[in-house]
Amino acid sequence: AGVRTAWLLGLFLWLAGVASLSAAEPQYLSLTNGGLIRTFILYAPDHLPATPRPLVLMLHGAGGDGASCMTNTTEDRWNQQADSNLFLVAYPDGVSNRWHDCRGDAMNQPPVDDVSFLSALIDDISTRYPVDPQRIYAAGHSNATVLCLCLAAELPGRFAAFCVNCGALAAVDDCVVLGQPPVSLLNCMGTADPTIPF
Repeated sequence: AGVRTAWLLGLFLWLAGVASLSAAEPQYLSLTNGGLIRTFILYAPDHLPATPRPLVLMLHGAGGDGASCMTNTTEDRWNQQADSNLFLVAYPDGVSNRWHDCRGDAMNQPPVDDVSFLSALIDDISTRYPVDPQRIYAAGHSNATVLCLCLAAELPGRFAAFCVNCGALAAVDDCVVLGQPPVSLLNCMGTADPTIPF
């Protein structure tokens, strides 16, 4: 009986350990901005320290949404990195699966202010978790790249760095360039890109 009890206790402790190592569940949240209810997914690792943590905004490309960006585009890798390094990741949704990226000559811009929305999103997350204001980052693809470049121009003090691909600042651009403070940027483009030429 003693051996059986010890074995069951060991099994219980092992299962409890496995459970404690499992990934946290993404939170499906919303906020109101510009008179619209805007939605986003927030991933916060279990056992997040009480000290201020970094925050990454991962923005989907045109035609996508936060959920597809989390599970398909990045294949949950941001969440895995968040678990390993104890930071927060947000996957916001654009209106009609697009971002208003300040291209002055675009015909399909949603009638919203996404710079304002993403700034409000940072504020909202900061009320839920301790966010380090010096370690806020954004990443994106294509349509989201153009928006990230607009964020760098219009909100340079809110972001530490950007990592983007398959996009460029628009030739006809309505962003208001503040220019200070300088912002770090990694922009990856392909010379054979047929949609957004190098």
